[in-house]
Amino acid sequence: MKTLFIIRHAKAEWRSENGSDFSRALCSTGINEAKFIGHQLLHKNVVIDAIVFSSALRTMQTAQQIANICGIEEFNMYAEPLLYLADADNIETIVAEFADDKNNMAVVCHNPGITAFAHSLVPNKFSDSMPTCAVVAVKSNTENWSDFAKSKKELLFVLSPEEFDNNHKSDFSK
Repeated sequence: MKTLFIIRHAKAEWRSENGSDFSRALCSTGINEAKFIGHQLLHKNVVIDAIVFSSALRTMQTAQQIANICGIEEFNMYAEPLLYLADADNIETIVAEFADDKNNMAVVCHNPGITAFAHSLVPNKFSDSMPTCAVVAVKSNTENWSDFAKSKKELLFVLSPEEFDNNHKSDFSK
């Protein structure tokens, strides 16, 4: 059985110091979002074997905040340059290459690709766009990540920092 935690990066600065989109860091709200999601995953007793994230600064920082709270060791964190602004098909290709000895994986990257990828796995299960630092957790009975996208999947849960900010369920999680 494989479980995938699909995570959009947390809220980032509008501009980096050098003007590069790739170098945008999390803002203080984003750091709080990532910590909140980390605590929510911990509260749900989620075990993540490894996190693969876009090599952009904001995705790395999101993954690091979640990893710190969930107790994920640094050697189980992987920057993947091809996830930077990847579309759904590219994300699917990267997930298909995950090591089969890891059963519970997280992928952290960017909109609109991450939302399109989540919708491709579990269509019509949540509203249109993933807010910053939202999580869509999906499991499949497959034994191989290469079969994950085409296998039968079950939506386990969705999480959003909007639930924390608004002190109620967000529209995202239906």
